[in-house]
Amino acid sequence: MHNVRARLLSLFEATPKAKEYFTFPVFYAVLCEKHGIPREGSAPTEAVEASLFSDARRLLSGYPWQYLLGECDFFGRTFFCREGVLIPREDTEVLVREAVRLLPEDGAFYDFCTGSGCIAVSVLCEKKDAIAVAVDVSEEALSLTRENAAHCGVPDRLITRRRDLLCEVGGSKALDLLCMNPPYIRSDVVDTLEENVLHEPRLALDGGRDGLVFYRRVLSHLSEYVKEGGHALFEIGYDQGEDVLRLCRGFGYEGEILKDGEKRDRVLKITLAKSRNV
Repeated sequence: MHNVRARLLSLFEATPKAKEYFTFPVFYAVLCEKHGIPREGSAPTEAVEASLFSDARRLLSGYPWQYLLGECDFFGRTFFCREGVLIPREDTEVLVREAVRLLPEDGAFYDFCTGSGCIAVSVLCEKKDAIAVAVDVSEEALSLTRENAAHCGVPDRLITRRRDLLCEVGGSKALDLLCMNPPYIRSDVVDTLEENVLHEPRLALDGGRDGLVFYRRVLSHLSEYVKEGGHALFEIGYDQGEDVLRLCRGFGYEGEILKDGEKRDRVLKITLAKSRNV
């Protein structure tokens, strides 16, 4: 096994771009876990070794290790992930923490652009009597959301709806909270992203010409989705804070920007005012 490790290290060191994706210990650990072999011990069989080096080359070309393993960690739990669905990221945990804080114990909430369902399922695991309505245009994403809900023990409190938010807006029941991690990268920037990101579906990345198309559409019908006194939480790009705040004001809302652990803009929070009885 020592010889295999040394050969993998040589392969890793010969691919400078690989260091943009992970460190060698992570690279090595992923391969060992994928192929069920100990990191130290006897050498793998010839067939396993051939498969291991084939996967090593895939990883070094930019293929996401989360897709290779078929899972990743998010908010203290393991979530299934696969090609065709956006990979959960730590940045999104900022939104989840705020959603858990705001949602009543028996509350109901939307998770628009749900993807893997990491937001909806994580909140449901923390709020034992809550109900989530997870919405996505992709049936593949909704299928994965249901799998993750079952894996985490909350399938009975999750409702999935297939819906294109760019075409079918409004007309929904108002709930306590709306969460959304939409595609927010400008169309002209998507093709310039790192190779590992480009393995993820463009549908989950491309936010239109200015990156704001989903915010604009949902904000235009926000009062139909969220009750008076309720809240909306939108993940945003690190450089979109001022733009989304301007957009909010244009629709008559006041927004607040929440920062991530690196002090970057990460979540737009809106509280819907309660009507005053005259």
